[in-house]
Amino acid sequence: MRKADLETDIAYIKDMLLYIEKAKEIIPRAIRYGIPLDDDMVISSIAMNLGQVGEQLTFGKLSEEVKERYSDIVSWNSIKGFRNFIYHNYGNLDYSKIRTILEISLPKTEEQLLFILRDLQKELGEL
Repeated sequence: MRKADLETDIAYIKDMLLYIEKAKEIIPRAIRYGIPLDDDMVISSIAMNLGQVGEQLTFGKLSEEVKERYSDIVSWNSIKGFRNFIYHNYGNLDYSKIRTILEISLPKTEEQLLFILRDLQKELGEL
């Protein structure tokens, strides 16, 4: 891969990780301020951040080369599918669905993305 392509892919992976981190921070913040976890604002905030994770997979962002190279590690289709679900079924979201994603799917996805990030940074020579 060319250096510029690597840098671009690293930036999109970092964006995905940033949105994951933002999504994870919302529940502790809601608890701290006494906001019910099933409040529409809490659900919407988490959903939009999770949707942005998948948004980084839209055409012209994360390269097809990276998606292919790491397809055995990450289910890109699942991430993109969740993005589509959030954006097209926004009114059907509830706290239990969001909580399941945060507790079950998100930690694994975050770990996979961190692996890819380290691998790409190593290839670029950043580590």
